[in-house]
Amino acid sequence: DKTFAIDTLIPIANEFLAFYTSFFPRNAEGKLTITPTHALEMYWNNVVNDLPNVAGLHYLIGQLLQLPKGCTTPDNVRQWKGLQAILPPVPTRLIDGKRVFAAAEKFDPKATNAENPELYAVFPFALCHVGARNLQQGIDTYFARNLKQMHGWAQDGQQAARLGLTEEAKANLIAKLGFANKHHRFPVIWGPNFDWTPDQDHGSNLLTTLQDMVMQSYDGTVYLLPAFPKDWEVSFRLHAPRRTVVTGHYKDGKWQQRPTLSGTNKLKLRY
Repeated sequence: DKTFAIDTLIPIANEFLAFYTSFFPRNAEGKLTITPTHALEMYWNNVVNDLPNVAGLHYLIGQLLQLPKGCTTPDNVRQWKGLQAILPPVPTRLIDGKRVFAAAEKFDPKATNAENPELYAVFPFALCHVGARNLQQGIDTYFARNLKQMHGWAQDGQQAARLGLTEEAKANLIAKLGFANKHHRFPVIWGPNFDWTPDQDHGSNLLTTLQDMVMQSYDGTVYLLPAFPKDWEVSFRLHAPRRTVVTGHYKDGKWQQRPTLSGTNKLKLRY
């Protein structure tokens, strides 16, 4: 939708990016230094270059630069590439000799909530996924995470799915389905978990986990059943990028209906 991109998306994006370039300082190398900040609600104190902000900027600027010609201007592209060049790297650390994502470049490890900021490089900002070269780094980060949760706002399920961890995604999904409130007749009145009842986070994460188990799409490739148990059945009709609809039926470890892509598109299909 070029009209939406030109009239709404890009102007809003530029205002958000202007905040980062005008508010935060540069270090001696000229790199943007995001501080004061916090890593979600998890770490509040002495935080520098928190991963959600840094990963979000890397991912979203990359997406802006992929917008088709006719949506952007040379000034847009120049500004985005200029900010991209001064972004700090996505923070990492070593755990047991393995390089994993970190909640921030620096932070006081005193926890103030129940979240895993380091996994925002997997979801929602897809810098690491089933089609990425750094997949193992994401897997190592997932298994090294501090909090292992299957309810409420916790995003472990879709993060497992995006890393191709079928058994972990399956367990998370089943646990979420069974987490109904016994005091309500309607079974999908989730919660109370961290906050309220009904817990919309819980239901939304459940649905996102299931969809990511069935289909994911990155950089022009659609991945089908990247984290779906082979002994489960699914019939689906899902929307992919470029106004594409993907359909299929899988049962007993094989395709009952071969997956198809509708519309004129140039997406690749992997399954």
